This record gives sequence, C-alpha cells and structure tokens, in this order.
Amino acid sequence: MFNPIGLGCWINAAPQGCDIPRYGPCTRGSQDPTPYILLFGVLPTMFNLISATLIIIACYVNEQRKYKSLMTSGCLKGKMVILERARRKKSMLIAKQGTCYLAIYVTSYIFPLIAGVVQTQTKSYIFPTLLLSTIAWPLDGFFLHYLTFFY
Repeated sequence: MFNPIGLGCWINAAPQGCDIPRYGPCTRGSQDPTPYILLFGVLPTMFNLISATLIIIACYVNEQRKYKSLMTSGCLKGKMVILERARRKKSMLIAKQGTCYLAIYVTSYIFPLIAGVVQTQTKSYIFPTLLLSTIAWPLDGFFLHYLTFFY
C-alpha cells in the first residue's frame, strides 16, 4: 500500500491510473487504506498538534499563576522585584517563541494532512490542496531558521 500520492509516496490503495482497463486489474494490498492512514498519519500528527498546544498553554498559565502569586504575596522587596520582572520578561519571550514554533508546525503540517486525506477519500488529486501542501511542508525549515535567527 505504499504508492504515489501527490508529489511523494504514502499509504494509498493503488497508484493513480491503476484502474484503467489497459493496465489490467489492480491487485495491491488492502483496497481501503483509510485505517492505515489514520493510524500512521492522522493520529500521530493530531497527537503532536494537541500535545504541543497543551504544553504551550500550560507553560503560559503556570507562568501567569507564579508571577501573580509572587507579586501579590508581598514577599518580594527591592531588588527581588526587579529580578522577578526580568525573569518574567524572559519567560514570556520563551512562551512567545514556543507559540511561534507551534504556529509554524501547524501551518506546515496541516496542508499535507488535508491533501492526503482528500486524495484518499476522493481517489483523485485536488490541485489547490496539492499545491498548498507542496509549498507549505518544506517551508517549515525556512521559517524555523528565520525564527531562530531573530530569537
């Protein structure tokens, strides 16, 4: 079930055009690759998207809670207030960078995921999704390098 899909290879029942009568019958693996696509493509990608989002949100909420408890407790005085504000500024910069990484990850992987699912379900290529996935997927390296340069 490893066949051409879009501009690459992935799980697909048969190569495009295999059902044309002059080529003979297609006898390749399972004729319904949907469970395999879900198991090896959609579920890992969704797990990564959801877990990364939850981790970024948890870090932000934890930082907000920590800062609020320190500032309202009255235990910080003088120089410690300045140091805590500097630590918070650094933590918020890291949270912002994590959010940017997450946005790049979502942007670069959502289009190939959509293109693969659409092609598998419709048994045909949809040019706009194929074009977006072909452009977006390799650009994650460019954007991550660009982001690393500025942070």
